[in-house]
This record gives sequence, C-alpha cells and structure tokens, in this order.
Amino acid sequence: MMETLTKIMATALLPVTAMAFWRMGSSLLTYYIYKRFTVLKELMDIGKARVDDERIAGTAVICGGSIAGLWAARICADHFEDVVVVEPEAWIMSNDGSKPIYDERGDKIGSTEHRPRTRVHQYFAAHVFWNLSLLALRRLFPDFEKELLKRDGKIVEAELNCYTWAGRVFRSSKHWYPEGEAPQIFSCSRDAYERLLRCLVMKSSSRIRQVTGTVTGVKPFADDHSKIEKVVVSKSDSDGTKLLEIPAALVVDCTGATQAGFKWIKRLCANTNSQEIGSDRWNKLIDSYNIHGNWKAFDFFVPPEIRAVVSIPGGYDNYKWLYTFIPFPGCENKLFLINRIEGHRIRYSFYGWGNPPIPESPEGILDYMATVKSDVPVPQWAFDLLSQLLKVNEIQVYTGKMPLMNWVHYEKAPFVPSNFVAIGDAVMKVNPTFGQGCTKACIGAIVLDNLLRSPRYAQTRKVVPGFSSEFFKIHHDKIVDAWNGTKPMDYMFSTTTPVKGENLDDEKISGTFALLLLEVATEDSDVDALLCHMRQFIAPAANLYAPWVFWRVLKFCLNKKIRKLWEETV
Repeated sequence: MMETLTKIMATALLPVTAMAFWRMGSSLLTYYIYKRFTVLKELMDIGKARVDDERIAGTAVICGGSIAGLWAARICADHFEDVVVVEPEAWIMSNDGSKPIYDERGDKIGSTEHRPRTRVHQYFAAHVFWNLSLLALRRLFPDFEKELLKRDGKIVEAELNCYTWAGRVFRSSKHWYPEGEAPQIFSCSRDAYERLLRCLVMKSSSRIRQVTGTVTGVKPFADDHSKIEKVVVSKSDSDGTKLLEIPAALVVDCTGATQAGFKWIKRLCANTNSQEIGSDRWNKLIDSYNIHGNWKAFDFFVPPEIRAVVSIPGGYDNYKWLYTFIPFPGCENKLFLINRIEGHRIRYSFYGWGNPPIPESPEGILDYMATVKSDVPVPQWAFDLLSQLLKVNEIQVYTGKMPLMNWVHYEKAPFVPSNFVAIGDAVMKVNPTFGQGCTKACIGAIVLDNLLRSPRYAQTRKVVPGFSSEFFKIHHDKIVDAWNGTKPMDYMFSTTTPVKGENLDDEKISGTFALLLLEVATEDSDVDALLCHMRQFIAPAANLYAPWVFWRVLKFCLNKKIRKLWEETV
C-alpha cells in the first residue's frame, strides 16, 4: 500500500517538478542572455568612485572630446588618478563648448551661435537619445534632468510616432508597465546634448582636464611593447606646431568616424612585431559596407503667433516626437523625420538609401512628402504644419553625406596593447537613421566601468596584461545586436554595396524577417513593444526567438493569407 501511494505521489509531482526546473532553467537562461548582451546589470554600479588610495596610478588619456569621449572621461574619473581629454577643435574646449544656446523658455541666450563640428558628420542631423542613455545619465549626474530642462530639453515617452508602409510602429509600451513608468527618452538636438554632457562631465570631477590638439600616434614602453607608454599629440599655436607626449596608464580611442586608433595600433604592431601594416590579417578585421546615402535637415523657428494655431496633433506643447516614416525596400528608399527641438524649432530631416532625391529647398518638402510611396500616406497635418512654417523667415539648412558603415573587430586582432580600448564609432558605425550611435557610446563606457570594477582589476592600481583583450570580447557582445539589427535592413536595398566578400542575398532571410516583424508590430502591441525595447538596448535581440514571438508571427501570416483569399473570393 505504501509503495503504491509513493508511486502515485511521484507521478503527481513529476509535472510540477518538471515545470519548476523548466522555470528555473528559463530564468537562468534569461539572466545569462541579458547579462551577456545588454548592460542593464552593469548599469547599477556606475558612478561609484574608488577611494583615493585605490585609484589606478597615472593618466587615462581620452582621444576625442565628443559624446564617446565625454562618457569615457566621466567613467575614468571614478578609477584613475588623472584624466586628460584630447580634442582637436579649440572652441569645443572653451566655455563655448559647454554653455547653452537657449534658456528654459526656449529663448536665445546672448549671442551664442550654433557652430559646426568639423569631425562629426551628423552634428546637425536628427538624433534620438534612447532610454538606456537616460538611465545612465540619471545615475551619473543627479542634476541631469534639471539641467536639461534649463536648456529647453524635455523628458518624453519613448514614442516616435513612426509609420511604415503597413502602419504605425514603435509606440509607447505603457501596457507592459501597469504599475510603473514606461521607458522614457530625452529630447533635444545633438548640439544641445553634447554641450550639456560636456558641462556636466567637467563639473563632475576636478581630475578631468582638457588639452587642445590631435593625437597622431602612440609609443610603447621600450622594454614592453605590449603596452603603451605615451600618447603623441600635435598642438598648434602662434609659435607653430609642436608635439606633446602624454604618459598614459590607459588610452581610450574616441575619435569617432575617423577610427584613428586602428591606424595607431597597426603602426605599433608593424614597428614592434615586423608585421606589414597593409597585411590581409589586419584588413580582414574591418567589415565595411556602403548604403550610398545622404541627408539634409531644415530647422524652422516657430514664432509665438504660430505656436497657438500650429497643426500638431495634441497641440504645440504636446512635446513628443512628431513623425517618422520608414520605407519598404524595393518600393521606396526615402526616409524622413519631423521632430521638435529646443529653441522653438521644428526639424524636418531627410535620409535615404541609394542617394534618393532630397528636397533642394524648404518649399520642395511638400512635393517630397506627397510623392512618398506607401500604403499609409503621410498625414495631412504634416503638410498643414509645413505650410504654416513656410511663412517664417528663420530657416536653417544643414546637409551631409552618410559615412561607410563598418565594424573594427578588435576582438580578433593579432595584437592590441593591453592598455588600449576604443568605444563608440571608433569601433562600430551603424546606419545613423536608426538612431543608435550615441547610446552605443554610452554602452562602451559602461563596459569599461564594469571591467575596471571586476575582481581582477579592482584590487590593482595598474592596468594589467589581458585588460584590452577582455574588454573587446565583452564589448563585442554588448554591441553586436546594433550591427545585426541594422545591416539586414540595409542589405534589403539593392543600391547598397555589401561587405567585401559578401552578397546582398546573404542577409535576405534576416532582412525579410525584420520587415515581417515591422509589419506584425503594426497590429501586435507586444511585438511592437519588444522591438522598441531592443532598439533602445534595454532588451537583447535573442528575445525575438521566444516561442510567443514565433506564434504571433505565424498567426499574423495565417490571418493575412486568409484575408487575401477572402478578398479574392469576394
């Protein structure tokens, strides 16, 4: 009797036990995926400075003073005795580079002007600053939000009013947060963000100093070629050009699109290991393709008399992203955005694959929007708004060319100095139309911070051998989703020149699935929320392989097929 009862209990408990193990395994897998492919776990530790007698001795040299450089400087100030930011553009290092142009009411402050950044191709183009950046900024700078509002920036819902050929996507995911706050983003121009970030970073620590000049190379130790001893900086002044050598405990390449660090390391490798600079081994470290794109932005000032009657859904003070259009490859290759930025300006931005026609003048925008090919036409309010804005004389126009999209695979390099790292566009440049560049720089800085806090490195006052290799391996996994999430879409356009040795068809399956997901997202708010979280780097792309996603996609395809058969029958 007892044996029978035991068997019955065992049989009854078997599914419960199996379910418990499945849930435990699922939780562990989810933790592993988030830990490996996002920085959400590491985010909680940033901003905690080492005590003085535990700091890494020497200077962290940050090569480049733009977004990535500023993030790196703030992080390094928590770990090193000294931090130097080397920036080529002199005005950036002056008070001009950090003071606001507009006050909290959006009114111009004094005679401060918008000045171009000669080394930042998209300085005046449209930018999106995702939720991950906002979370990190709030942890590092408690007064970030207050300072942002003082410069006429805004904190808004992560909602881009984005439309594809099939309908609306990237809507607010509030239904995933019934008891809390849905993800937010901050809204301002790239110009305003960089000025604010520089102001906050320089105020955050007296250890950070700035040097105007251009890093031209690095020098290794005479007795240890695996480590950089000095950074060589070219400085120009009234007495001419001279070279300055800065001793470096760590070198952080933040040179952006120029990716100068890769050239320094190749030269260093050639000089120390007798390897040719142009060897196939080095050239194979870079994946590069060209979408043949260009961009143009028109900034319209909105005077008080128009603000009261402006044709914006919800009114002028409804400070959300106004509109985004994403084309369907093979049908259309033009992408454009409308957003409001500080200074009571509304920016119309135009991009494209394969160098499509872009409006030559503000008046040409009307024809441009009217000829966009899509099953979902551009809303009438966008035309009405533009007609109102065309009556204003204060219009600024900016243009630029899209860079090559590329990825420097330092994690595969035959040689990288142990005290050299690179973040932001210095490692990877993805299509800027997807708005991930500035957040990618933030991710690199968080990876650097977390590695410096890890047990192996937190207990030492120097950067030990293996540091660089470990950094690039971790960093690869944190940014791989950005590359894999945009490249398939770029390859769906026949005008794209693929990576050497690849064909556009190599990404056809992934690209087709990406387009299908966008179409599903127009009808399924959960799929839409997942895509929105992935785009903001607060969810890994691996979540797309969840069973519920495949079921939703299958159900959508079946319903679409049934609707088509019904329409053909009727």
